[in-house]
Amino acid sequence: MGGALAGITVLEMTTGMSGALAAMFLCDNGARVIRIDRPGSTLRGQPSYRVWDRGKESVLLYLDSTEGGEDLDGLIARADALIEGPDARSDYTRLAALNPRLVHCVITGFGTDGPLRNHPAFEELAQAGTGVLANLPSFERGPAHLAYPVASVSAALLAATGAVAALFAREKTGRGRRVDTSLLAGALASFPLVAGGRLQPAGPRPSPPGDSPFYGLHRCADGEWIQLACAHAGFTSRAIEVLGIADRIVDERFNKGLPPHPPEVNSELVAIVSEAIAGRPCSEWESLFEAADVPFARAGTVEQAKSNPQVLFNEMLIDVDDPELGPMRQMGLAVGLLGTPGEVKGPAPALGQHTGQILKELGSETPTESRPARDPPAQEDPPPLDGVRVLEIANVIAGPNTGRLLADMGAEVVKLEPPQGDISRPGGSPKFYYYSINKRSVCVDAKDPKGREVVQRLAARADVFVENMRPGASDRVGVGQADLDRLNPDIVHTHITAFGTQGPYAHRPGMDPLAQALTGLQRLQGGRHTPPVFLGALGPTDHVASMLATFGTVMALLVRARGGSGQTVESNLLNAGVLLGSDEFTEYHRKPRPPAIDGAYGPHALHRMYEASDGWIYLIAETPRERKALANALGRKDLATEGPSDENADATLAGELSDIFSTRRAKDWTAELEAAGVPCASVAEDYEADFFSDPQALDSGMVQENRHPVDGDLKFSGNLIRFRNTRAPRRRHTPLLGEHSSEVLAEAGYSDSEIAALYESSVLKTEALPHHRPLPIMLARAERGI
Repeated sequence: MGGALAGITVLEMTTGMSGALAAMFLCDNGARVIRIDRPGSTLRGQPSYRVWDRGKESVLLYLDSTEGGEDLDGLIARADALIEGPDARSDYTRLAALNPRLVHCVITGFGTDGPLRNHPAFEELAQAGTGVLANLPSFERGPAHLAYPVASVSAALLAATGAVAALFAREKTGRGRRVDTSLLAGALASFPLVAGGRLQPAGPRPSPPGDSPFYGLHRCADGEWIQLACAHAGFTSRAIEVLGIADRIVDERFNKGLPPHPPEVNSELVAIVSEAIAGRPCSEWESLFEAADVPFARAGTVEQAKSNPQVLFNEMLIDVDDPELGPMRQMGLAVGLLGTPGEVKGPAPALGQHTGQILKELGSETPTESRPARDPPAQEDPPPLDGVRVLEIANVIAGPNTGRLLADMGAEVVKLEPPQGDISRPGGSPKFYYYSINKRSVCVDAKDPKGREVVQRLAARADVFVENMRPGASDRVGVGQADLDRLNPDIVHTHITAFGTQGPYAHRPGMDPLAQALTGLQRLQGGRHTPPVFLGALGPTDHVASMLATFGTVMALLVRARGGSGQTVESNLLNAGVLLGSDEFTEYHRKPRPPAIDGAYGPHALHRMYEASDGWIYLIAETPRERKALANALGRKDLATEGPSDENADATLAGELSDIFSTRRAKDWTAELEAAGVPCASVAEDYEADFFSDPQALDSGMVQENRHPVDGDLKFSGNLIRFRNTRAPRRRHTPLLGEHSSEVLAEAGYSDSEIAALYESSVLKTEALPHHRPLPIMLARAERGI
């Protein structure tokens, strides 16, 4: 088919990273992407856009002229999707009149509603305003700058996913729809929020190496750093044995190394582990930990990652011959569809390179439709994934968040759990409540043959199977690839792994911090003069891998809806890390080598955070217009010229601006600077609580509420992709373990007596409400409403 999106035409009218990257994802997977350029545009000349614009076509239009406007209308009438940025000029009502089947996707800075709807769309301002920066670990006091573009990458994936989901829905309705997302949504995608009930608020921000002895960074004898990620008791026990510290932690207060520990005991245990690791060079620990199947990774540099055997095996570095920059090494395709694989079609186009060809096509063709548009609905359309059944067998973040994103778009998600539940469930983590809302839980012992039969019957009736088990583990519960081919050949099998399903690291256990370490993200965050930094709470590769998996899943569903068959979708944390650091991984002749960030607050004096008298602000004044605005606001005419000429001058200017900004409150500075036209934002320091009363979040519909049967009223961040004129999907509370076992099995054809027998033999389990333990057969009838 030439990729999952073959035959789809996308127009791109954006000026920022997120829009260009979203269109690149679509282009890499088969869509024809036509970039609408305007005379005088210089932004697309930046080297990064030579990657993000690869494989696209460029049309140069004078949109302020009658002829240019007519040409654009002609292109819109023939397109399947239009992607626009914060400066979107198109009214959807008019677009729908031109082309009722058009999917119109808009990526803004902070949403299309609310007091910040016109706020400048900058990655750092979204991260500052959502509390991300205030929660990052740092060797300096105060908030920390994030060294890689999590919000922009996430917004791009949300936009691409929303656009494809709308195209999938169009197969049923015949109508397009408006899709919205934002950098604000992108920031929240890796920083999900939940509060209320009896949940404990997040504790103080962690230290840069991490505060857990077996889930953090430790320095080796040769000065290298190694990351451990022992997520459960089995891994911890193996690590203790390899480290040779069992005799040092026999005291009961150490609890065999397992959390929780009082702070003073935890600190002592961290010191014991660090002391042990400091006794050997990193290479020795790598051999020992791999032999013992302990999750580990060297915290290397990006340069080391470029030769990592698994990165190369995953084809995450490819060669493209760019006509402007020459031979380039770029990131590859981060998500794989095995049935309809994508490909990089070629280099980025020159400005207006395809104008004549495309306008000639426009003059010789009339708009075509594969299916006539239907009449507008009497009411709102259903959510785009309405009717899609998802079976999820996943733990922790990447897999469960994929299920959550699919559920938010209307899919019916069944979370299949073992008797002990998702490994995040027993700890009562607030994030577990976030990743599991809008799902139903079935608890089954798949080690029992009758339990495996339950799993297979559910898989046989599912449209999508989401898992994040190690390669081969699904075979043990009866839903390996051979089982799925037999049970349900049309199923979309979405497999999220740490490093890939094949290759030299495929057998290794893996977690987000290991992908951070291997792809150089921890070194990037640490900077030039400080050790690597473990961004534990952010989980960047976990969240981005889940968004890649969701994007791949909706593409596979679209392929199937257009007459194709089911297929396997593969995503992994390592690829997500390369995607996040893609600019660092790009190579070409004479590429500038900017120094690593020295301070924790930003790349340079005119793009960084400053401390006010009562908090912090983030300031961006890089363009001539922005520098002039800052110069006028501060009465510093010298700032209107070029920025500092060298590092010493930059440090001097940063010190001068620090003195100035320290004299007034943050909100006073932001009000004055915004009025002058300087992009800036206050750094939110308690956004986990403030988010739920934030007018911007409320007006954007990003605050969701439900009542949990045990933990009371809860509030969540959500609605990261907005579908206009669309009915909201059914909302469910985070399920109790096995809460819906009887209900789901009854839908799969099990009788009341069969369900009761499965309970009696302990194959099924349902967590009872306090002071209430219904009999299984009564529970089955109650759940079915009989």
